[in-house]
Amino acid sequence: RLATRRIDSPPSDDDGMRRLRRDTSASSFLGRVRTPPTASALSTASACRGQRHSAAREIETEASLAVERDCKRLFFRLTSAAMLLRVRTKDGTERLTMDPDAQLSGLRSQIATSFQVPVQQQQLHLSEQVGPVMKKGRLLSPNENATDLRQLGIISGSMLFLDYEMERQNTAVNEAYKKDPFISLVKEGELRRQGTNQWTLTNFLDYRSTKEFKLEAPPEPHCKFVQVDPAASQSFINFMILCGFQSKRLGILYGKWVEDDEGNSGVQVHAIFEPKQDSTSEEIALLEDEETESRLHALALMLGLTRVGVMIAHPARQYAFSVNEVLLAAKMHGEAVKADPEKGKRFVTMKARPVLQDEKDIEGVATMEAYQVGAHNLFVCLASLSSRLTSVESVDRLAPIVSSLLRGLRRMH
Repeated sequence: RLATRRIDSPPSDDDGMRRLRRDTSASSFLGRVRTPPTASALSTASACRGQRHSAAREIETEASLAVERDCKRLFFRLTSAAMLLRVRTKDGTERLTMDPDAQLSGLRSQIATSFQVPVQQQQLHLSEQVGPVMKKGRLLSPNENATDLRQLGIISGSMLFLDYEMERQNTAVNEAYKKDPFISLVKEGELRRQGTNQWTLTNFLDYRSTKEFKLEAPPEPHCKFVQVDPAASQSFINFMILCGFQSKRLGILYGKWVEDDEGNSGVQVHAIFEPKQDSTSEEIALLEDEETESRLHALALMLGLTRVGVMIAHPARQYAFSVNEVLLAAKMHGEAVKADPEKGKRFVTMKARPVLQDEKDIEGVATMEAYQVGAHNLFVCLASLSSRLTSVESVDRLAPIVSSLLRGLRRMH
């Protein structure tokens, strides 16, 4: 009806304006819609799509060829290089290198040579991947000895399981622990003398516990004070000053066991005897002189004196006593206790030394100090040495008791 009206009736101005607005609106809307393609445009688009599909197929083909080449290269590398196999036994996991072209018989022979497991005892299994764990798989029978390893699925990195009844040691463990100091202790050192060559960690810890000492605060010394004759000490210290404390020196203290007015036990030193010795800056070496020793003993009895201590002089250093000095002092202390079990406990160990530069509170160039070996440490030393040391000698083998002895030296003020 509207179309008829537009044709038959001359349009009014209002109708013209409405058509203009409607045509303008339609033109604006159609401008945002894609124009239908023509036949030539469709032909061109079809050709472009064909070219894109062709290019995609070529890229896909090249990628497939590259992957295939990489796989062939990897397979050639795995099959041409020497195979490294892992063999799990009851003694651990070990590694074995094989020729990639070898047969199962060659693998068994290599196991017999490398692991010292006879072929007759070998029960060789393939491995199966069960989840994240590799488990024992099919048993390889002797009928397959002529089969190539690759045909059995054995390639480089494969895991095999080997069972046997004999007792043996893991070759990988032997190589890893060849230089283990614990092994040398078992074969050549002190552990070998205990009567066994097979040590476990538990046995070793139990044995080591017998060599441990519980270090506690040392008890109060039996000797509460030391009185030294000034002339005797001055003569000894002057000799050390003259030689510049360049060498060690040992003196034996002779005196009496005394008590003060308060009943405290102490020692009086009346003389210092210096035995024959060939000492250096590092060692004290006493020389045997039985004649002088017997005359000294007789003279001490006449004077009513006894051996009450030992004096050790040494060059400047930061530590108090060396290992040999401690052992020598403990040995002499033990001899005093044997001679007089009660008063011998007061035996003292004195030292003469130069004053260090950082010791501002000590006047002079030399000083003397008094120490005493603790009773429990003395017994340890006597049990260990049992009078084996007739002079100072190298005692590095007795190092386990040194820390205890050093701890037992109580300085007397």
